[in-house]
Amino acid sequence: MYRITQVVLVTSIAMLMTIGMVLIGCEGDTGPPGPAGPAGTDGADGADGEQGLPGGTTEYDLTKLNAISVPIGPFMDGQVDGIWETVPALAVRMGETSDVTDPSSINDCTGCHNYDSDVQVTLQAVYTTDRLFILAMWNDPTASFTRGGAWEFVSNAWSRSENSEQSEDRIGFYFPIGDVTGDPWDTEGCMAKCHTYWPTDTDPHVSTHGIVDDAWLETGRADLWHTKAARCAPVSSAFGSGLTIDPITHEVVGGFLSLIGYADDKHAGQWEPDATNGEDGGQCAGDPDTGVSDADAALYWPAYMALDAIVPERILREPDGSRADIEFGGTWDNGIWTVELARDLVTGNDDDVQFDDISLEYLFNIATFENSRHGYEHRTSANLDLKFIE
Repeated sequence: MYRITQVVLVTSIAMLMTIGMVLIGCEGDTGPPGPAGPAGTDGADGADGEQGLPGGTTEYDLTKLNAISVPIGPFMDGQVDGIWETVPALAVRMGETSDVTDPSSINDCTGCHNYDSDVQVTLQAVYTTDRLFILAMWNDPTASFTRGGAWEFVSNAWSRSENSEQSEDRIGFYFPIGDVTGDPWDTEGCMAKCHTYWPTDTDPHVSTHGIVDDAWLETGRADLWHTKAARCAPVSSAFGSGLTIDPITHEVVGGFLSLIGYADDKHAGQWEPDATNGEDGGQCAGDPDTGVSDADAALYWPAYMALDAIVPERILREPDGSRADIEFGGTWDNGIWTVELARDLVTGNDDDVQFDDISLEYLFNIATFENSRHGYEHRTSANLDLKFIE
């Protein structure tokens, strides 16, 4: 900071008269500046200039997800840090089936392409020299974790939950790895992997647990980022406060939840049986070797009952390999999911999309699942583009 000191010269009338007589008849040196005159009136305001943006860009294409370069990424906890305040947001309208509460409506997808659902997802993205971070926010009145395989301890014995059609809250990202074609839906985006349900006696693609999944890629491969509120999001930590839980569905209907863990990093390709394509597996409670013993259940079950809670379907573990690529930090706060995802730009895994050229744009889609199982409460986006702003 520079400090400016005003020097005021005070002279007497006599001194000024003497200098005046000496200067008569010759041209002397220039004297010191006189005191400043009165301020003039303000000029007219100039036109507003364009706001400067990272990388010298003057505007964003708000039909795309613009990833902004930052020196350090956000802390992965599902809290909206200051880093996101100046990052442009992409508002994504979602499409849905004719009746999202009826699983059979999966075969009537007229409304899927109208993108007029009440559920809207807001996306933002930043990146560093080696990592991509995505922030997603969407409305969901309940936080859902009670999958159909959850357990209750009733009359001193384990039994399956009566909520067999429940699942969990999820958001999925679909990134084609190069060109893909689908059968029966031949589109660039996730509709190429849209799930349909045929009768199990005629469908060649029936999984070992009876779910019919007939829409697989005919050619190519796609990277799937699949967050799962019950199965992988809370593997590192889970915290809740002020919770109100529905005693029948065991969904959280009020309060605050924080989950830190991973998103499931999988891929879609040509149809393969469960054992090859990595279907989830493993049940926890009620197994005398790997699950919770009846003695432990009798001891701890009253604590679950006091919370209107239920024993989860799965025992969680830290993922490894390619399935551990995507970090997850998320919160559910009285009807709003806020999720942060982080992944290396380049993983080197052949089942991952590689963001190795940030001058390119990358096609993707998103889908939300509101306690969704077998096709209901499931919403999808149109094709979107991820653009890196250099």
